[in-house]
Amino acid sequence: MTGALLAALLLVSGSAAAMRCSGRIVDTGDYAVQVRERCGEPYWVSEFSTVLVYGAYGPVEQRAVQEVQDWYYNFGSSRLVQRLVFVDGRLHRIDSLGYGRARIGTDCGEIAFLRGTREGELVLRCGLPLARYSRYGDTRYFDSYGYGVIQPLRYEEWHYPDRRGRIRLVIMVDGRIDRTETIDLD
Repeated sequence: MTGALLAALLLVSGSAAAMRCSGRIVDTGDYAVQVRERCGEPYWVSEFSTVLVYGAYGPVEQRAVQEVQDWYYNFGSSRLVQRLVFVDGRLHRIDSLGYGRARIGTDCGEIAFLRGTREGELVLRCGLPLARYSRYGDTRYFDSYGYGVIQPLRYEEWHYPDRRGRIRLVIMVDGRIDRTETIDLD
């Protein structure tokens, strides 16, 4: 494989380094307020936190909370949806997802409910759910020096009507579809 072809493939895959909004550039390291000013309001925001642990199992343990937000932007059907990941109010990463939609919530077919679909992509295709319920757990990772991360696990149930008068129950883990079930209303 030639170097130019390899470089082109690397540019297409993975996360982008910058994004253009109405002729203005947003890039990693920008503050959330700068991104909102340049790009406007996202159509969906997901918020969660992570706890960083220093010195676990030692005489002094310190914890620091990292606030994480995922912002989703839909720029229409001819452009890719962009997911912006903010950590403590600064843009950390930009991911390009599938193509956008002319209107949010107008393409709620079976493909919207595939395992692994992100919550922002589900909202893009199906709109807001009728109801949402959340609960939390956590996973803990530590090295031999007591440095680690406590990663909260978000479990959510989203309810959507289906075409047969039933409710589609969508079970999400950490913002991605894990599975779906159908609830009869009778």
